[in-house]
Amino acid sequence: LFLFLFFHIIAGYRLYESQKTTLELEHKYKLLYDKSSDGIALIKNSKIIECNEALLKMFGYEDDFSTFSQTNVSKLSPDYQDKTESKRMMLLFLRQAKKGKITFEWLHKHKNGNEFWVEITLQNIIINNENVIHGIWRDINDRKLAETEIKELNFTLDEKVRNEVEKNRKKDQQLIQQSRLAQMGEMISMIAHQWRQPLSAISARANSIKIKILLGDTIDNSLLSQQIDKISEYSQHLSSTIDDFRGFFKEDKIKKIINVNDLIYSTLDIVQISLENKNIKVTTNLIEDNIQLETYPNEVKQVLLNIIKNAEDILVEKKIQDPTITIETTHKNNQIQLLVKDNAGGIPDDILDRVFEPYFSTKTEKDGTGLGLYMSKTIIEKHCGGTLSVKNNDFGAVFKIIL
Repeated sequence: LFLFLFFHIIAGYRLYESQKTTLELEHKYKLLYDKSSDGIALIKNSKIIECNEALLKMFGYEDDFSTFSQTNVSKLSPDYQDKTESKRMMLLFLRQAKKGKITFEWLHKHKNGNEFWVEITLQNIIINNENVIHGIWRDINDRKLAETEIKELNFTLDEKVRNEVEKNRKKDQQLIQQSRLAQMGEMISMIAHQWRQPLSAISARANSIKIKILLGDTIDNSLLSQQIDKISEYSQHLSSTIDDFRGFFKEDKIKKIINVNDLIYSTLDIVQISLENKNIKVTTNLIEDNIQLETYPNEVKQVLLNIIKNAEDILVEKKIQDPTITIETTHKNNQIQLLVKDNAGGIPDDILDRVFEPYFSTKTEKDGTGLGLYMSKTIIEKHCGGTLSVKNNDFGAVFKIIL
């Protein structure tokens, strides 16, 4: 009896310890189940048969499990997920969960009607010899809202960038036009210089013929023909000058293939008289005549005129003896390099890096706009796809255009 009691007590104690451990584990798992921040549920026949407090709270059914448990899972969602019917999608996911674990994002509907985002993981398990779906709901509403805000912000930023690019493009066009208008006074002065000599010659030859007629002198036909030819030649020169200046102010719409030397000579034709009147010599050292360039001719002319006029102004201002402007071109690696040099002593080192800044001018006393070189760089680099730079040599400034 003593031995029987002893072994019975030992066996009872072991059973007690085993039951105690089982109860403790059950209590721990129940705590994990009930107090989990994620919603946990068991699903059978598309309905929730068991769930934890977190899931009830997530949907607003803390005190109404009976109603919640009778609701089809798909009914806890808005009618559509994006453009697909919620019921059809949920049934598809439940079928897939029976074959293996599946995770997806889903838009649910709270009891109060508010919609919120969750991440759902579904997996088939067996309890009491029955197949049920084990599901975990994780609230990702804050993350989805943040993602939406980021998308909207990115879209807004893209829109702002596009708007700013368009504003800058229009600003550049306006500045180009402003720069051209700023040159108009100088251009009119150049036209006056260009026309003065031919008009004087036409007037002199016409008056010579008129005097002979008034005096009753016999006019030799060959002399008369010669005088008329000269008048016609001068008239053609005036017409050509008009075309040159009118073409300069036209806005280029498309690139054109032009001869490099023709571009330079047509630009020099515009300023030739102005430079000659100031005793400024122009020398050229150009590449062979057959080099072609695809660009915007009038805009490149504007840049050349800006640089040449700046050289003219500084040569006159400094009263340089034997003032000279030199234009050189080279052709290498499918690029045209065009140099415009003067012998005015160069640009001071403290402003050499600033000459292309907008509204920076050393001609403020002469109403300088500070736009000429800025727009020249914009035209060459943004419009024509080239580069414009400047440096000093032993004699003066050297502007380099590469196209």
